[in-house]
Formats: sequence, structure tokens, C-alpha cells
Amino acid sequence: MKYLVFSDAHLHPWSEFATPDPKYLTSRLKLQIQAITDVLEQARKDKATVLFLGDLFHQRGSVKTQVFNLAYNLFAEYTDVPVIMIEGNHDNVTNSIHSASTLEPFTHLPNVTLIPEYDSFTVPNTQDTITAVSYGDEYAHLKEFIKSNPATILMAHLGVEGAMGAGNSKLEGAFTVSDLYPDNFGVVLLGHYHKSQYLAPNTLYVGNPVAQNFGDANMHKGYYSFETKDGNLDLSTLVFHDLHYPEFLAYEASELPENVDELIETNYVRVRGEGAIIDKAMKLDTEAPIKNIKIEKTFSANKDTTRIGIKGDSTPIDITKKWADEFQPDNTDTLVNIVTRAINE
Repeated sequence: MKYLVFSDAHLHPWSEFATPDPKYLTSRLKLQIQAITDVLEQARKDKATVLFLGDLFHQRGSVKTQVFNLAYNLFAEYTDVPVIMIEGNHDNVTNSIHSASTLEPFTHLPNVTLIPEYDSFTVPNTQDTITAVSYGDEYAHLKEFIKSNPATILMAHLGVEGAMGAGNSKLEGAFTVSDLYPDNFGVVLLGHYHKSQYLAPNTLYVGNPVAQNFGDANMHKGYYSFETKDGNLDLSTLVFHDLHYPEFLAYEASELPENVDELIETNYVRVRGEGAIIDKAMKLDTEAPIKNIKIEKTFSANKDTTRIGIKGDSTPIDITKKWADEFQPDNTDTLVNIVTRAINE
């Protein structure tokens, strides 16, 4: 059996660096839909099963009707491609494993199997077993479930302590690698954090197929494939496949590559640095219909400026969200929830 794996699509009509589109709302949502189409089309050619690791949608609890319809109709076009899904935190209304989910209607498609909470099962017509864990904050219970259900494949949407984020920052998580018992599985496939990375020889974050924002800066995006035989998985078949969609690229003004004007034709570029350095470094064509560049000028410490737009009347929630969006975008919801609880207690 061959499998294709992707995660964290975060479908949303993103407006930054986008133009309106009559069918897809914005040009960036169109690219996201095209990327999932690429995965499903390849799965059709390979007669493969698709594993989706959560966060199909971005706007938690209030997905736009057009966005939902685009996703639902896309999977409905590929009823010959088996898809096994788990839920991410952005798909659910709350952080509980028992939360209602935007993905529930997908169970009406004949090719889709949704694991709304957690389960361990055998893939039809194979000897492959899967332990599947959707997102939930019932951590102790989920750790015990993972421990008690060895399988060919573990697919889960969760945060692992010490995983790497943008700029090689270390992320927080309620799980450790040892909590996943990688020796009990042929492969451990994770969604939630967007940087594709190995945590152990058989344990990895798959990453997202299309970059979402500068929290995904300088990361290659795509999906993985692998093969099984008689219920066993050969890790040598686990391969990453690039999807060539616009990337978010972040540079310091003093380190701009010489081809930056070429990069902004097909990518989204952020340049940071002191105003004088940027003015000297930037020699860009600003006549393009979409200016795929974001310039953030910084100033000397004695100037009255703030890097992330915090004002004197900003609330603790505002400050937390702005800081998290800038430096820990994968953890924004978690950090805002922590501060909110602290304020209310």
C-alpha cells in the first residue's frame, strides 16, 4: 500500500499579498486549493491512500461558507481516493478532544474516514494498522491511548516540546517524543507545527503544503509519501515531495541576496533593518501589480518606536496576540488562552 501524507492546510481567504478571485475569494486561497488538488491527483495516479493530519481550515468555529464548499467539493471530486482524516485544533470549536468539528460533514463522502477523537484500526484490504489521535487537551488520557495501541502508523495532531519553529526557535508542547512511544510504531506522523522536521528516526512533523505567513519563513513546503508491505513500513520509502508554491522569505537588510528582485516575482519577501540600511540596499521594481514585499524599518533604541505595534492602551490579550503572531505563530491560540485564563481566575 502506498500513502501520501499532508497536514495543516489552513484554508482561508488570506488577504495579505493577495488579489480578489471570483471563485476562490482570493488568489492565495486558490493556491491552497491547488496544492491539495496536487496531492489528491498524485494519490489517484499512485492508487494511494491519503492521510490528512488536521487543520484543514484556519478560521476556528466560523469558516466562511465559500471556503468550506471549496474544500468539501474538492474531496468529493476524488471519491476514488481513500482519505483518512484527523481533526486539528483549528478544525474544532474548543480544545477538548470531544469538541464539535467543522470536518464532521466530510464523513458523508464515501472516500473519507474521519477520526473525530481517537481510534486504532486496520486499514481495509491491508494488514496495516493505524493509531489516530485528533487534537485535544486531555493530554494524560491521549498519552495512555498512544502507549496502549502500537500500530504500523501513528498519526496525530499535537505539540511536541522542543520542536523547531520559524528561525529555529524552540516550540512548546504538552508531549515529549517519549510520550509518543516511537518504538511501538513503524512511523509517527505529526501535524500542528508547520516546519517539516524529524524528531526521531521514524518520528516527524510533516509540515504544511503551502506557506501561511512569515511564521513559515524560509521553509520548504510539500507532502510525504511512503509504502507498506504486509503491515510493515520501510522507512527508506519515506520521501518528501516539494510543492512549488510561493514561499515566505525573511531577510535582514544587510543580508539581502542579489536576486531579491527575482524572488519577489514568485514569493513573499520581508526585509528588516534600520531605515538607512534598507534605503541603501533596496533597488526594487515597485511598479508590479502585486508588490510581494514587506519592508519593516527599525530605528535606533533612542527612537520612540515599537516593533510589533503595541500601543499604550493595548490590553494583555492584545499584547499576547501580537507577540505570538510575530514570534510564536504556531502557539498563538495556546498563549492567548493561557493569558485569558490567568486574567479571569
